[in-house]
Amino acid sequence: MSVDALIVTRNVKEVLPQTIKSLNYYPFQKIIVVTGEKEDLKHPKKWFDIIVYGGKEPLGQQRNIGIDLVKSEFVCMVDSDIVLTEGYVETLLKLFEDPKVAVARGRLFPLHPENLYSNMKSRITEAFNIMHRQVGCDASLYRSSIVKKVRFNPKLYTREDHDLNNRLRKLGFKVVFTKNAYCFHDFRMSIKLEIEHHAKRGNIYALLCSWARNISRPIFFFIPW
Repeated sequence: MSVDALIVTRNVKEVLPQTIKSLNYYPFQKIIVVTGEKEDLKHPKKWFDIIVYGGKEPLGQQRNIGIDLVKSEFVCMVDSDIVLTEGYVETLLKLFEDPKVAVARGRLFPLHPENLYSNMKSRITEAFNIMHRQVGCDASLYRSSIVKKVRFNPKLYTREDHDLNNRLRKLGFKVVFTKNAYCFHDFRMSIKLEIEHHAKRGNIYALLCSWARNISRPIFFFIPW
């Protein structure tokens, strides 16, 4: 089964070296990058095959731009701060033996658990995903034919992945979360850095959504892995 990798990022420099290295764990047919910086189009293609300019479009539309370039049967969406692990993609692919499965994702652990803010956010997000049967686009595998047809909402700056999941379920497809595969999230931000990060991107709404989820579910912090 052929798989393309898709990374949507603000600029190529934000894609961490360990993210790039982890892409070698699976023989992707193509590595596609959608960037928010025109200058990145001049970047030498050392580790990716295709790069296109996504402009300042909402995240949902940028993902659609990348999806349109996918030629393989499956596409693995990898955020610029995700570190895949050996066997991660292979484990997810087995779930697609069920033709109703449209998207699958494994567990996501903090790469730096000593960072208390990162650890807290990861635990809360993990618990939220398990309880609400949601998976994010950060390290998910999609059946290309389905996501090309249903598509992300091009107007959404955040939660575009959950919106797509809900629509897929209404169409009778399955969104699968498995504990049998895991990867890492290199989230190094403090509260101050996260505010600055979202402010620069003009994405304060995403920050407020993130904090609201954290505040409303504090008990999830104590749920064991």
